[in-house]
Amino acid sequence: MLRMDKGPEFISLALAEWAKKHVVKLAFIQPGKPKKNVFIERFNRTYRTEILNSYLFRTLNEVR
Repeated sequence: MLRMDKGPEFISLALAEWAKKHVVKLAFIQPGKPKKNVFIERFNRTYRTEILNSYLFRTLNEVR
């Protein structure tokens, strides 16, 4: 099971098809309730502040 918010990267048809093919259930948290996914929200914040904000990217391709 993948638990996620309803961000545009998570509600795509491609993700739904991949999940169906691999027998993975997609579970969406309620909008405006980040505490329902608290561990990944904390990871994202830590990753953003400690990794992404401290690295100088030279090109857009490096960011991707």
